[in-house]
Amino acid sequence: MKQWLVWIGAATVSLALVGCGSSNKTEIPKMAINTENARLSAFLEGIQDESCSPLCTKITREADVEEEVVVDEALLIEAGKNTCFDVTVRTTLGYDRPVSEFAPTCRFDASPVVGSVDQEKFTVFAYGDLSTVSSGQEGGASSEFAVLAADMTNADLNAKAGEETTPAKYFGTQASYTAEQLRIVERKAKVCCPGTGQTTIELNLSNGVDPAMEGEDLAQAVDFVWFLTE
Repeated sequence: MKQWLVWIGAATVSLALVGCGSSNKTEIPKMAINTENARLSAFLEGIQDESCSPLCTKITREADVEEEVVVDEALLIEAGKNTCFDVTVRTTLGYDRPVSEFAPTCRFDASPVVGSVDQEKFTVFAYGDLSTVSSGQEGGASSEFAVLAADMTNADLNAKAGEETTPAKYFGTQASYTAEQLRIVERKAKVCCPGTGQTTIELNLSNGVDPAMEGEDLAQAVDFVWFLTE
């Protein structure tokens, strides 16, 4: 199972990055669509100081991180002929995948509709001991994290690597990836579904874990739900 050892002051606290399906709901007037009031957040991966669950990491690492580094967000930006969202999914490097592979699905007044994904880009962050981050890496650094890649597409990464690859392969095998680092991939994309709801709009993302393999009690998805008022 996969755990992170997180240093807090002089103490070391063992935290587990856990697949913890969750739901976030809000009631907003229709005029608040595409404002910050229409932004929801939840977790496909969370940091908990309880027993390790599915989606835990396989390698012990040490990093001083906050739960927010893996928070997922959805902003409802359009509800008309099409319903669209600005979606941000953050995962640890080993569980990164394109947003389309989270099977985005809309539900309008209880009717399901498959979503499409566009304008996807990703950014890779390194948390923890940054002294070993190569100066040749892209992006910048702060006292808390370094940016190893910023606003890249999969095509950009393939061109940089000179072959077809993934963030997990490219950024997870370099010598600079030490035991004191935790790497997070942040993916941003626009998700749209045809149609809209009059009273309720829901966006579902699934982490695709097979409950037969990981345990029947695993919550496998995150739901973002907007209740619309006039």
